[in-house]
Amino acid sequence: MVSDIEVGGYSSDANPPPLPALTTIHRDLDPIERFSKQALLLATTTVINNTESLELANNAVVELTSRIKQVKDRMDFFTKPIKQHTRLIDGVFKAIIDPLTQANDAWRTKIVKYRLEQQEAQRQVQEILSEQEEKVEGSPSLLTTPVIVIHTIEQQKVMHTESGQKIVASQNWDFTIQDYSLIPESILRDVIHTARGREALESVIRMKVKSGVRKIDGVRIFPSEQLSVRG
Repeated sequence: MVSDIEVGGYSSDANPPPLPALTTIHRDLDPIERFSKQALLLATTTVINNTESLELANNAVVELTSRIKQVKDRMDFFTKPIKQHTRLIDGVFKAIIDPLTQANDAWRTKIVKYRLEQQEAQRQVQEILSEQEEKVEGSPSLLTTPVIVIHTIEQQKVMHTESGQKIVASQNWDFTIQDYSLIPESILRDVIHTARGREALESVIRMKVKSGVRKIDGVRIFPSEQLSVRG
C-alpha cells in the first residue's frame, strides 16, 4: 500500500504551503471593490443622449477594461499556484483511477454480455419446449412421441461473491442511434428545448453566420457591433 505520494515537491504527509487568508485578499482588493460598485451604479443610471455622454461612456469602457485586467491579474496571482498544484495532484490520481475504472467497466461489460447471451439461450430453449408441448398435445399417441428434455440455466438477479458482497443485476433499456435522419422531429424539438440542445443549436448557427450565411429559416440575422479597446 502506498503511504506517501509526492506531488510537485510535496508529499501527502508534508504540510502544504499556507494559502492566502481571505482577509488579506479582501484588504488587497477593497479599493477596487468600492470602485466597481460605483462604476456599476454609474453605468446603469447614465443615459447616452448626446456627444458628451457618449464620450463619458467611451472613457468608462477604456477605464473598466483596464481595471478588469488588473483584477484578473491579481486573481491569477492568488489562484494560479493553487490551480497548478491541484492539476498535479489530479494527474497523479487520474493515472491510478483511469485504469481501475477501465478494468471495472471491462468486467461489467463482460458480465452483462454473458448474462444477455444466457438469457437469449434460455429464450430459445423455452421456444423449443413450447413447440415440443404443442407437438405432444397434437399427437395421436403419447407413447410414440419422443420427449426431449432440455435443461435451462436460471438467471439470478443477485450474484454473491466469495467476500460476501452482492452484485445485483437490474434490467434497463439502452439504445444506439442507427440513422439520425429517421429520428422523429418531435424528439429533435425536445432536444432543442434543453439547455445543452439550445447551446449546440446556437453554436452551429453562429458558425454559419460567421461563414457568411445571411438567411436561415426561423432565425433573424442582423448586423451588430462589438467594441474593443486598443492602445
